[in-house]
Amino acid sequence: MKTVSILDIPITLMENSELQRLCDAFLQERACHHIVTANAEYLVAAHRDLVFRNLIQRAALATADGSGLIFAARFLGYRASLADRVTGVTLTTMLLHEAEKRSLPTCIILKHNSITAPEKLSDVLHAQFPKLLFKVLREPVSTVDLQGFRPVILFAALGAPDQDFLIDSLKTSLPDLRIAVGVGGTFDFISGTIIRAPGFLRAVGIEWAWRLAQEPKRIGRIIRAVVVFPYIVMRSKL
Repeated sequence: MKTVSILDIPITLMENSELQRLCDAFLQERACHHIVTANAEYLVAAHRDLVFRNLIQRAALATADGSGLIFAARFLGYRASLADRVTGVTLTTMLLHEAEKRSLPTCIILKHNSITAPEKLSDVLHAQFPKLLFKVLREPVSTVDLQGFRPVILFAALGAPDQDFLIDSLKTSLPDLRIAVGVGGTFDFISGTIIRAPGFLRAVGIEWAWRLAQEPKRIGRIIRAVVVFPYIVMRSKL
């Protein structure tokens, strides 16, 4: 496990076994640990928005969700491999297993217009994690409802930067919260609403092409990730 700096953002590179140990430690501590699952779009947004950049810098952990961050780390002179990625699906699945095993109340907040309906996601989670104590909500959420449920783990699936600003606003009002993660479209994959890229595309770091084929309207986001981000990183080294 090592931390690298990409566009003034500390990104922790780690393998899954190291992630498991770190999350175990977070669950033992009496504090909320904000985990950022960063990708190229995140860093472009943070490069342009000082408030968002400061928020990520304050987080307990920022992982390399996208392969673009691994390639950027290599370009900047760090030793990094795709095995150091922590995808939102990997982190979320690991935390759901832990929550089920430890009987930890878990809350999932979906975007108001999420393509995955809360009812569908609830059905999938009941089938995959039958003993999991969870609640699926759509934004806007009531702090009072959250306080009544007393989540220990919280997933905000709103996309960046909204999900991270939401976590930052909630963490002081939820005293039982130990881990809060912004997970973007992770639950669209877990629910089966969107089919994840085949393993061989993920292995070489070009799953973005699969997403673009499925959702052509993402073209603007893809350009920010595969054109704008590399350009900014290259300029930062001059």
